[in-house]
Amino acid sequence: MSIPSLMEKVDIENLYQHVLRLEGIRHPIQHSQHLKKSQDYIYDTMKSFGLQTIQQSFHLKPFLQDFSNIQGMIVNESEPIILITSHYDTVFNSPGAMDNAGAVAIMLECARILSEQSTIQNVGFVAFTLEEFNASWVLARNNKLIELGLYDEKFRWTTYGYAKKMLHYKKQIWQNRQQGLTAKQSIEQYLNLFSSNISSSIRSFIEFDLDLNKNYDHMTIWGNSALYGSEKWFLNRTPKDNPIEGVLNIDAVGFRSFSNSPHSAIKDFSNNVSQSPKKPLEIKSLPKIQIIANQSSKCLMDQYCNCCTDYHLDLELIKSLTKKKLEEIARTQPDLMRSDHTTFWKRNIPAIFITDFTEVPNPYYHSAADTIDKIDFDILKTLTQATLGTIKKLKKNFD
Repeated sequence: MSIPSLMEKVDIENLYQHVLRLEGIRHPIQHSQHLKKSQDYIYDTMKSFGLQTIQQSFHLKPFLQDFSNIQGMIVNESEPIILITSHYDTVFNSPGAMDNAGAVAIMLECARILSEQSTIQNVGFVAFTLEEFNASWVLARNNKLIELGLYDEKFRWTTYGYAKKMLHYKKQIWQNRQQGLTAKQSIEQYLNLFSSNISSSIRSFIEFDLDLNKNYDHMTIWGNSALYGSEKWFLNRTPKDNPIEGVLNIDAVGFRSFSNSPHSAIKDFSNNVSQSPKKPLEIKSLPKIQIIANQSSKCLMDQYCNCCTDYHLDLELIKSLTKKKLEEIARTQPDLMRSDHTTFWKRNIPAIFITDFTEVPNPYYHSAADTIDKIDFDILKTLTQATLGTIKKLKKNFD
């Protein structure tokens, strides 16, 4: 089947229905029931497509329930596979329509279409849990905040002063990490600079937070404090599992950040180079999508971007290619590692991060306003088409 014919199969109603069923707080502490309901929905949907579907479950103390990554595979013997991945958990108090039900919907629609092609082999689809954080760390922090009187029983700051101070703490720690410090060093620096301006209760919590982070460096923090589910998924693999050829990881998409670029334009953020399409069409406002890759993932990024230009898809792609080694990325550009592609980068497996994190921030990100009515479903449809086209290009034996 040709790439245009494959793209025509994308049904925007399917995308909408997936998000409609997944939307809702999928937080392991605040709303574990909906997290489990979403897990079952993804599993049942993959299974209905005839995929080789499993729930890879793991236990995390002190929780009673298990957590599960869900994978569906179209595999043949031991040949390398291409993965489409997304996470399905949310942060506290967020319905998570764009982060990350929209990406899960794209993955599921790709799974439906590719499962119907008799010649397609060696493609997999994985929905990760606990991408946002290690749930045991959050539970420990929440309990400590309640014990110190900083949180109430609904996990709200008990005073405005506490809320303001702790927001400052959170922002300062991330700024410190962006400047090359480890989480431990960042917290220590905060205590050195601001200890005299905080209450004894806040100081006690920060010292507790320091103890949680003390054993992790720039690299090992990923997979322990966050990206926990994908790390467990990878560590659970066996030598019998198909080797991974490449990964298309989709996270936080659906917000339309407008531009006035030509149809299917690509901007190379790293080299400040813009490409025009082969046949320039009308000027129109296009949604911006960032494609993040490290050096080993450059070919994969190029395939994705070329697919968009070759078939004139309505996206402005911002190529963010870093040539730094992974340890240096972790030390100086931690923002590039804030999704499950990092789990594969750590194993030197090509993986790209497809997101709408651009210079115009999504105002609904990680908030209670991240709801289905904020999603531009034309963006999800186009991203689904781009993903299908890229898979077709990569699987050359797929007729």
